[in-house]
Amino acid sequence: MTAEYHQFKLRLPVDLMQRIEAEAERAGRSLSAEIVFRLNEAYASGAEESGGAVTDIAAKLVAYQQQVDRNARQVQEGMERVQKSMEDLETLRALLELRLAETNEELDASKKAK
Repeated sequence: MTAEYHQFKLRLPVDLMQRIEAEAERAGRSLSAEIVFRLNEAYASGAEESGGAVTDIAAKLVAYQQQVDRNARQVQEGMERVQKSMEDLETLRALLELRLAETNEELDASKKAK
């Protein structure tokens, strides 16, 4: 019987992710295998007796996830505002170019009239 797996996205602080990646490389495991290995180790090493520690870690992971989600939303909103500002600036640039061309035409016409 093969093991069943549940796939999901997990956001981790960058420094923690780098540590896990380094350990995975050192151990010759994939990132996913390293995370599974570490979780199994945590549960196998008396997690039943100190279930509070695992629960605390899980609660911290959830809190980190929520903070990352909030930060991601804020970044996305900021990017949307920047995009809108860039569009507004492009519109303004086009209007200024048009006005400059009109002014140049008026100057040329004025010179010809003299």
